[in-house]
Amino acid sequence: MSKGTFRIVVQEMDEFFNDMKKDLKTLERKGKIRNEKVLALPLKEIYNILSGKRLELLRILSNEEIKSIYALAKRVDRNTKNVYDDVHLLKKYDLIEDISSNGKRIIKPKYKELLVNIPM
Repeated sequence: MSKGTFRIVVQEMDEFFNDMKKDLKTLERKGKIRNEKVLALPLKEIYNILSGKRLELLRILSNEEIKSIYALAKRVDRNTKNVYDDVHLLKKYDLIEDISSNGKRIIKPKYKELLVNIPM
């Protein structure tokens, strides 16, 4: 089931860890931190993860009930192995999941929207 927002931030690892330290200090002080999933990666890696073909898969999975990788590959007219690799990568970054719906397994995005923050 789609939930919330997945925010992707372009930043280097040391900057990411500094932000995490701030969040932990806020947690100690106020007892709460941001309620969102955050992935911090270099811009080149974000472009790799969110390629045009992978974004197309996310859009289709968001709007249709796709029951298998084979069905998804047929839907986008791509090689099954390539779609399998893309689905595996999207799962690795926690962008999609397998869920049960009416006793059937379907593939769905985990989030309603993706936000990409690119600091200037």
